[in-house]
Amino acid sequence: MDPWAIIAIIAVVVAVIGFLVGGKGRVVGGIAVVAFIFFFIMSTFVVIQTRHVGVEVSFGKPGTTYTNGFHWKNPFANVHKYDGTLQTEKYDSGKAKDQGDPFLVHLGNGSTATLDVTYQWKLSDNVDSIYKNYPSADTKDLNDKIVYRQVQQSLNDAYAAFDPTAGLRAQSQALIDQSNGKTPTPPDTSITGSQTYQLYAKQAETQLVGVLTPQGVQFVALTIGNITYDTNTQNRLNELNNAIVQTQIAIQQEATALATATANKNIAQDPPSLQQNIQTCIDATAKNPSAFPVGWNCFTGSGVGVVTSGK
Repeated sequence: MDPWAIIAIIAVVVAVIGFLVGGKGRVVGGIAVVAFIFFFIMSTFVVIQTRHVGVEVSFGKPGTTYTNGFHWKNPFANVHKYDGTLQTEKYDSGKAKDQGDPFLVHLGNGSTATLDVTYQWKLSDNVDSIYKNYPSADTKDLNDKIVYRQVQQSLNDAYAAFDPTAGLRAQSQALIDQSNGKTPTPPDTSITGSQTYQLYAKQAETQLVGVLTPQGVQFVALTIGNITYDTNTQNRLNELNNAIVQTQIAIQQEATALATATANKNIAQDPPSLQQNIQTCIDATAKNPSAFPVGWNCFTGSGVGVVTSGK
């Protein structure tokens, strides 16, 4: 019951007693009547702050939902108010005062990982269902009892299909095929690990929106700041990365050797003319004269140089 209505009832009782007693009691009764009128009026309306919501409760039964502003109401009904502003929850390994522990999830390859998570949510205008399930909760309690648990479930559902090594294994196989002369046809999983875990976060966010909306919660955003794999998975990722780098180097070296061999073969089949050799020599000495001994020239290899002082 509204506290103002309770006080108004007490004022009525005082007024009745005062009038029955008579004498000075009538004065007290008159004051009590005035008090009753004031407190009764106060019990007939409610003011909801900006970005807050309230649910009218009459004898334990939820009724009308109020948004921000002035509202007339049943004088005997109480209004349970919730903070409807945007709520930001952060669970990070940084261990700041306002942060919780990162989320632990099970991955599709049988390993585990911890996620640094930030998510945002707020209450919808229809909160009567929330009051029915959690009549004594405030907005902060609702995060612990509804939102946090659902975020944990949705993250586990999404990341159960995530194998962090899949993309690197596909990339490694594509490079091996390339080095063996095959046409690489990498599957969609050849995207990088960082892209992959963010995509699974989007799947979890979509699931959260669908699950929480009927409960009166508007889920706004989910962000994964970082993912930390268990030791075995991280070692495997390092091995795959090293193998990819070594394969790329080998492919590049093979391509360079092939290009050099092709050039040498072409020269042997069609050797350059004397004029071409002289021009190549002149170009080389012009770029780096100190690389040749004193007296070097491009015609005989010794004696007077091609370029003189002009005398």
